[in-house]
Amino acid sequence: MSASNIGTAIVGAGIFAKEALGPLAPKLKAIYLRSEKSARELAAQATALLDTTPDVYFDGNTSFNLDALLASEKPVAADVASGVKLIAQYEAQYKPKGLVWRVAENSEAEPGHIAAGRAIAAGKIGKRHFFFSSRTVNFMDRDTKWYTSTWRRFGLCLRFNRISIRELDTGVRSVAALRVILPSAMTRLSGFASLNQ
Repeated sequence: MSASNIGTAIVGAGIFAKEALGPLAPKLKAIYLRSEKSARELAAQATALLDTTPDVYFDGNTSFNLDALLASEKPVAADVASGVKLIAQYEAQYKPKGLVWRVAENSEAEPGHIAAGRAIAAGKIGKRHFFFSSRTVNFMDRDTKWYTSTWRRFGLCLRFNRISIRELDTGVRSVAALRVILPSAMTRLSGFASLNQ
């Protein structure tokens, strides 16, 4: 596959999808939404902001629905056992060569994270130590666009010790940012969370 054929597809048009259409966005090849109208609106926004014209997929058209989009997509593996085998192969054959295989946030492209990482590496904040502590406190007002998003109201909600996992989704973003900001790789990570209302 040539580099010109590699790109990204957006499935859904939530707040993140709309706000991710910036100058550092990866090459956008396709957009899928259940509604044709919403899919075309997001595609028009992407065309204006990214100077690209993504293919539009939506329900009701078997040639351009989600199944059609995924038929041309290549998942990591067909099942968990195959995925575990691929991870073992990566660890044995590719990781020793310095190659990275990951599914992660787009923090490596965030200008603020990049600038912070460069400042730390250059010693602009003082002497570096090989330990850190990150504390994140989030308040989600019921009137914000995030709280009232369809995903939060109707999306997957797992409960663990009476804490809604979807309310803790910012933890992965904090870790993704630290991967860019810290001067060396993390070797151990512990997370603790509580939900206070």
